[in-house]
Amino acid sequence: MAGWNVSVKENIAMADVPLTCSSRMLLEYRSPFDATVVEKLHAAGAQIMARTNCDEFAMGTLNAHSVHGPVANPAVYSDVSAPDLDGVALRAPGGSSGGAAASVAGGLCRVAIGTDTGGSVRLPGAFCGVYGFKPSYGLISRWGVVSYADSLDTVGILANNVDDVRTTLHAVAKEDSRDETCIDAQLRGRLAELCDKRRAKLGDGPHSPLAGLRVGVPAEMYPEEVHPTVVGIADDILETMQSLGAEIVPVRVPAMEHAIGAYYVLALAEASVAVPDEATFHATIAKARSVGFGPEVQRRILLGTYAITTEAMESYYMAAVSLRCALMDELAELWRETDLRTGTAGHAQGVDVLVHPTALRGAPKLAEDAAFECAQDALTTYANLAGVPVLRR
Repeated sequence: MAGWNVSVKENIAMADVPLTCSSRMLLEYRSPFDATVVEKLHAAGAQIMARTNCDEFAMGTLNAHSVHGPVANPAVYSDVSAPDLDGVALRAPGGSSGGAAASVAGGLCRVAIGTDTGGSVRLPGAFCGVYGFKPSYGLISRWGVVSYADSLDTVGILANNVDDVRTTLHAVAKEDSRDETCIDAQLRGRLAELCDKRRAKLGDGPHSPLAGLRVGVPAEMYPEEVHPTVVGIADDILETMQSLGAEIVPVRVPAMEHAIGAYYVLALAEASVAVPDEATFHATIAKARSVGFGPEVQRRILLGTYAITTEAMESYYMAAVSLRCALMDELAELWRETDLRTGTAGHAQGVDVLVHPTALRGAPKLAEDAAFECAQDALTTYANLAGVPVLRR
């Protein structure tokens, strides 16, 4: 990556550089160390040239909840003739890694590093027209990344092409003993062997490079809210894959329909528990959070706190945990390859990949109300619950 310009999201630590997480709470804070992913970028020769704006503490899907103000989407949409600096006609870039996607789409850097908790790399990638990759949980170390929800957070990569995503992934996806959730070298070796075997099985001449690939199309990822244009794009991709030799297989994953509800309960619950138990700190914490946190972060922490109260634990939190387990079980039944983490055997008639839309429709205008934000990650959250990798094309 020598000579590559790279941007890094505002919630990833860089030594002696402000680490604000786009929050008033941390405006004066500077990190004393580099996050692991930053260390790996430096080691690969990359030049980190910018920090990118994000939703406060990565909580949002439009990049509108930031103490620095919203991010404008540099992508050109047919119904927006020219940028409006007052934010009337400009479109949102998606969030929470909207600044990361915008920095790539706007030509400010070659690669951007973001984080993805429920679609925060893929939605910005979709809205800004760049590639967004969320790796498997634990593939890239999260040491030095300010947490939103530990069991869901991943470091992601945005770029204009797959080759740059691949090169960056190889540079930063390394074992890291400082992050207990980061997978070890032995498992990485087994994964590399499996990938090599799978690639060797693909292809039947230059005209059928995807021969042998089974592509699953989950019905649950095509709800009625998906705009016809989005469905048309997905259909075009599936037709192209089929023309290149892939076999298209309709599949059902019932738990996907409930993934967004389970995600929000679990994510907000995890966000809310980062509170010391000592009673002497409660008043200080309450005051600091009231002044330092924006309304979206306060709202999410309050909802998460309620989800783990005695009266709500069974109805909300435990129900969400059960849904997450059901989703993982249903996905395990789909795959043709053995799950390297659990050892669950694959199925001969299973699929290798899933293909479906990323967003319900195109990017909203910055002036649109927040009601649009709530449903945007309906098609992305399941991947974080299950820990599976996703590339937004």
